[in-house]
Amino acid sequence: QPGITLRDLTISSSAQYGLLVVGAGAVTLQNCTITNTREAALALTETGRATATNCTLTGANFGAISDGSSNGNLTNCTITGNGIGVQARAGSTIRLTGGNVSRNRQSGMLVTTGGSISGNGVTISDNGLHGVAARSGRITLNGGTVTNNAQFGLYCESATGVIERSG
Repeated sequence: QPGITLRDLTISSSAQYGLLVVGAGAVTLQNCTITNTREAALALTETGRATATNCTLTGANFGAISDGSSNGNLTNCTITGNGIGVQARAGSTIRLTGGNVSRNRQSGMLVTTGGSISGNGVTISDNGLHGVAARSGRITLNGGTVTNNAQFGLYCESATGVIERSG
């Protein structure tokens, strides 16, 4: 508390996380690129919060991943070239507004163990598996496009996975 703001910064070649937000941490990112990190470009855990605008998350196993009660808000971000674009688990929430989740090797978006992802006007395309996949949790989409993904555009893996359209 009250958190830090990072502007016009490139974070690269990290062994585990490009940026990890833990506990009561709060980070604001503007025009940043996080690239070539082994595990996750942006990771949120416990009650960590991150707000990112016009950022690029690329070259990791996960572009953005969250768990616990953490909360991410990503606006006009490019999440590309990762294993999975965005994953939310264990009750955490990631909100995306605009931007694109594309060309990730597996799914563009994935929710597990009660995570929640919402996308408003997001382009989800050209991912190597599914555009969005709900294993356990909720994905809510409003506007945007889901196109040209290798298997399914929308995929619910179990009875506890929900994909819905809002608006």
